[in-house]
Amino acid sequence: MVHEGQLKNTEPDIGVNMGDDELIYLPDIEEYDMDALMGDEDQLNTDQAIFCEEHNLDKVSSSKRPKRFTVQQLQQLESSFQKCSHPDDEMRQELAAKVGISARQVKFWFQNRRSQIKVRSCGTENNKYRRQNAELLATNMELKEQLKGMTCSRCDAPTIMQKWQLMDENAKLREMYSLASAELTKLMQEANLPPSVILEDMALVTSMNPLSSNASSSRSTINQDELLSYVECAIKEFEMLVRDGTPLWLPTIGGDVLNSKEYACQRFPRLHGTIRPEGFVVEATRDTAIVKGSAPDIVDILTDVPRWYKAFPCIVAALRAYHVIFSGPFASGNVLIQELLQINVDLSVESPRPPLRNMKFLRITKQNANGDFVVVDVSINDVQGIHEQQGSQHKHTMLPSGCLIKDKGDGYCQVTWIVHAEYEEASVPPLFRQFYQSGLAFGASRWLASLQRHCEYMVVKHSIQVPTGCVSGSGVLTLSALGRWNLLELAQRMMAIFYKTTSGLPTVEPGNIVTRWGRGCMGTTGEMLEPAVRMVLGNYFGAMDGQPSPLQVLSATTTVWLPGTPPESVFNYLCNGQRRGEWDAFVCAGAVQELSSVATCPHLHGNAVSVLCPNVTNAANNAMLFLQQTSIDVSRALVVYSVVEETMLRSVLDVSDDTSNLVLLPSGFAILPDGHGRAHHAAASNSSSALAGLNGTAGCLLTAAYQVPVPFNNLRHPDVQETYENAGKRICHAIKKIMDAVGAPIVVPI
Repeated sequence: MVHEGQLKNTEPDIGVNMGDDELIYLPDIEEYDMDALMGDEDQLNTDQAIFCEEHNLDKVSSSKRPKRFTVQQLQQLESSFQKCSHPDDEMRQELAAKVGISARQVKFWFQNRRSQIKVRSCGTENNKYRRQNAELLATNMELKEQLKGMTCSRCDAPTIMQKWQLMDENAKLREMYSLASAELTKLMQEANLPPSVILEDMALVTSMNPLSSNASSSRSTINQDELLSYVECAIKEFEMLVRDGTPLWLPTIGGDVLNSKEYACQRFPRLHGTIRPEGFVVEATRDTAIVKGSAPDIVDILTDVPRWYKAFPCIVAALRAYHVIFSGPFASGNVLIQELLQINVDLSVESPRPPLRNMKFLRITKQNANGDFVVVDVSINDVQGIHEQQGSQHKHTMLPSGCLIKDKGDGYCQVTWIVHAEYEEASVPPLFRQFYQSGLAFGASRWLASLQRHCEYMVVKHSIQVPTGCVSGSGVLTLSALGRWNLLELAQRMMAIFYKTTSGLPTVEPGNIVTRWGRGCMGTTGEMLEPAVRMVLGNYFGAMDGQPSPLQVLSATTTVWLPGTPPESVFNYLCNGQRRGEWDAFVCAGAVQELSSVATCPHLHGNAVSVLCPNVTNAANNAMLFLQQTSIDVSRALVVYSVVEETMLRSVLDVSDDTSNLVLLPSGFAILPDGHGRAHHAAASNSSSALAGLNGTAGCLLTAAYQVPVPFNNLRHPDVQETYENAGKRICHAIKKIMDAVGAPIVVPI
């Protein structure tokens, strides 16, 4: 049953703006009156997905209708809107409690109210240009009538003078058309209106000139039926992929891989209207795992885009834009869709070498009759009308991918994840191509492992009691519930900064300095290693809420390939506190003592957040501690740490509920399997089996990062030059010590 306050149309007019502007979907009404959207009384755009979760759609009576707001509620909402039209989460919570509705309802009421003001503000301008378009049309018709009498009686053709006059008039009309089109487009963007709202106005202009009409048609929005047909096919193909086993999927130790020949016989031609571009390769993987959390919890993570972005910081490097195209149960053919989103993101791996992978896709959410949830992602650049404009520019295409979520009870669910994509192989550096082709870069196993790690981390963070065995060490630093929360909050922020530091492009503000140190060359255990190190000199970007910071930071990052060296060998060496001084100059060839530790994944050893104390330190570095997080799963291993002042850290962990004032400059290592040996997926009790390869050919890609504050943002300053040189030498020294410790036969700088 469609809510009265929403569009009263069983097939809403869905216009899709494929740019980055916010989408607003309006009915085809003359004056863009928002009251028509909100009903006779101010009506709320309630979240149909939650409505369906609380009430089975098959059991809801068609006579039930949502309650409208009372006059007092509307007055309170309007009063708050006049004070602040963009409330934050805390303000929405307070207002919801005051008014007596949910925070989500407050959110959508404010969205509708802002849209109403925007649409009304541009209504006058739209009407003015509508009249101008009509006048232009009338002038054009007048000229056509005059043209009939301006012909030569002998040859029935215009004279030279008449031709010049017509050309002059046409030039003036084209100029007027360009100005009117630019103004209409500007108004549309300022009001966040979809192009479909002003198609009638554009028709008046383009009808004057066939060439203009052809140009306009190439920019028109996707037809509603075209979009829904595409979405329905994407869902059906994903369900075919997630349902069928052999021979469509071929089992391997590292998860299932797609049988391309069998898939070609079963795929939906609607989703493959064009031949795969030359030089593109396919990555298609499937994996299944048990995840901590209920099915609705996992769906909420995936459909709340900002939350999804924060849940996968190691994969999603940047969230460029997202729009809610439709929210609420909507029937498209035989498919009942809960939500339709448009998302534009950059994906990354923990290395500065591979470029970011930009993906612009639709995310469709639906619930099956048996209660299972399906979340499907599919690129939008293959929709007819968009592929012609953007297909040649895209180096990555996402075919129907996503996950099937089945609730298993007792706070767990089974998630089957599928990644099916095409990408331009030339966009990947040669030494990373096996890593990408194996599916370890952006495949199903990596997404699933990241989801498991995030869910377990949040369970530990929100638990009331510290799990048995999670606090260890000498007892010098005992964690309370607040201390554990703050410790994990600090570690979470530290890891987010580390991922930004090691991403494919410098994630710093424009204008900062990016350069390289050293030369790439072959290195062995007996040779000096000089890999190319990316140096980024800029502002500290680890401050909370994106606030600018006067602190200048140098970030040095490099990646080397250790063929034949298992990732777990490097991880175990880096986690050995007794040998820390071999590669970490801060501890002066000494060891480190663990003061406290919280296990973030109790069933898998090696995943923890710890506070470490050097046994021996430099005099200048006295009273300093390490905040360190170690993590290992089937997709990669991490050892990340930040040096913090002991008094500051103790203060934050003991009494403070605000961790944003603590500056974190994370350094550390990301250890990725090189793809030459697929990883085992069996959960293990120790880290040594988490990344074991099929055979001795499996190696790893080691990324080392180091950050240090600098006094000046000037490359020519002697102190900065010295810091550059020391940072490069420090990274090379650490890699050399790792090579010697694990017996790496050869190291290839990338």
